[in-house]
Amino acid sequence: MSSNVGELFYTLTVLDDEQVLRVLAYIMAETLAAHAPVVETLGAFLNIDMQDWWKPDAAFFDLLRDKSAINAMLSEVAGDVTANAHVASTVKVQKKIIADCLAGDGRTKVENWLPRYMRFPAATYLGSTIDTSVTDGGDSTEDIANAA
Repeated sequence: MSSNVGELFYTLTVLDDEQVLRVLAYIMAETLAAHAPVVETLGAFLNIDMQDWWKPDAAFFDLLRDKSAINAMLSEVAGDVTANAHVASTVKVQKKIIADCLAGDGRTKVENWLPRYMRFPAATYLGSTIDTSVTDGGDSTEDIANAA
């Protein structure tokens, strides 16, 4: 935390409401852990449609590493026949096909695709579930209700 809280406070007091809300949204986005119970609960409760806010970009593809997960994504966007035909292809080739399908670059364009990780409730491609239970004394739905 900044050692000069007074300076930070003063800076916030001279901003208009829209600017303060923008700062607050950024701070929340930076501090909420993906798949944490509070994120999952809020996403479902607020009926968030991530298609309105997120699109796959170069950073997304750079972070993809697991070949079986990538092949499952390929199946979602290009179909089982294409995914099966490329099961032995490199990760680079499979990611390129996914990107081409999403862009409509030489392939049928797929609109509004979201990886399972970005959905509410979140899921994985590896057959396991994402554990959003509270095990470390973190926020729970009751904690949120009490705080309001």
